[in-house]
Amino acid sequence: MYESSKVLIPVRDIEEMTTLSHGTVYKLISSGQLKTVKVGKRRFITQNQLAEFLNDLETASSGSDSLAGVA
Repeated sequence: MYESSKVLIPVRDIEEMTTLSHGTVYKLISSGQLKTVKVGKRRFITQNQLAEFLNDLETASSGSDSLAGVA
């Protein structure tokens, strides 16, 4: 797994870390599945928010192979 020493992770880094597309990451953010913090005009994901999302994804995928609500 990708380890980051950053406390605030830019969205573009999340795309690289997860290999999810730009559009998919923003759909996850819009749906509330991936939480963010806003600093100025920029959005970031904290390490804790990413870990929470990945844990939720692992739990959900034990019964399904897709992201709920994201195409």
